[in-house]
Amino acid sequence: MATACSEVSRTEEAIDRYVSLCPSGFGDGRTRTKHEQALAMLNTFPEWRDAASVVTLAVRHVVEHHLEAHLERAPSGWYAPEYQRLAVLLLRARLRRMERFL
Repeated sequence: MATACSEVSRTEEAIDRYVSLCPSGFGDGRTRTKHEQALAMLNTFPEWRDAASVVTLAVRHVVEHHLEAHLERAPSGWYAPEYQRLAVLLLRARLRRMERFL
């Protein structure tokens, strides 16, 4: 029988795997750039880590203090509660991923 802790761990691992396979959001409109490719490109700019650190702190603040309340204000027909929880999990996973690269 799985414990709640092991269920959470497996869920986090599955979310992390899912996020690692998602495109970065960058690309040329036809092809999407993988996270690793985007980070390799960013590494060519020496100032990117400093800038990303500032942005990451701001994103962390929003995720930790405002995200769930913001999603709860969306009209009930827009997102089922399960999708709201998934959105929070995905954004937290993307944030963890970005923080690992800094």
